[in-house]
Amino acid sequence: MLLMLLMTGGCVTHVRDRCPTCPVVEGSHPALPRVRAGVTRLFVIVPGVLGYGWEWDDAVQALLRSPGADFFVFWWNPWGSLERASRDLRTTLGSALWQTPASVKQVIVIGHSVGGMVAALAIGGLLVPRDRRLQVITIGAPFGGMLGPPFSLDDAWRSPAMMSVMGTFRSYPDPPRGVEVVEYVTSFPSDPVMQPRYGHLVAPPGIGPRGARRIAVDPKFDHNKIVSKVVIGILSGGVPPEKIQP
Repeated sequence: MLLMLLMTGGCVTHVRDRCPTCPVVEGSHPALPRVRAGVTRLFVIVPGVLGYGWEWDDAVQALLRSPGADFFVFWWNPWGSLERASRDLRTTLGSALWQTPASVKQVIVIGHSVGGMVAALAIGGLLVPRDRRLQVITIGAPFGGMLGPPFSLDDAWRSPAMMSVMGTFRSYPDPPRGVEVVEYVTSFPSDPVMQPRYGHLVAPPGIGPRGARRIAVDPKFDHNKIVSKVVIGILSGGVPPEKIQP
């Protein structure tokens, strides 16, 4: 039933269908797009399991207007495994950290929903240059899995993401040196993804990258409206905002 509800929420929307001009990197085409001259912050957008939707529209417009920032969308296959997606993202982030122009001082990953799980798994084993920082921002990420016992398997990283997200996840890699993780935690009922079931919490404090800074989102925000608010807040304030007004 949960899988049916997830699927009926909308078809998987490829980024090129919603934003045909957005620069895209994916596992089958791993080359990075050219970064604009003088950019100091490179944003990496990681959509959720249903793909790239309207929740990114205002964020992308703000990124296009920001003279010190550039971005690309990391596209991953929701019918493939979370392990494969995270491995491809890890390779992509390695390129972004080591091969982009010297002006880039910070790479900022924005992982929405299950994209946050992909990003959290991808940081394992990353090497970050000493003159750069990697910041991973997750928004509404179901780090603990959406269904929980008694119907789920633990840490099904190798199963198709569209189905494995209904399982239970307990283990994530520790952030390496030079990596900061910030979690924006949404809440039920505004965000149906966070609905607890059988005593299972979808985003409990003890699950996810160790040492992450957790920011509770105003319960008026749903699963999607918060996305652009976070990105715009980072662009305007320079750091992830502790509180976002509706």
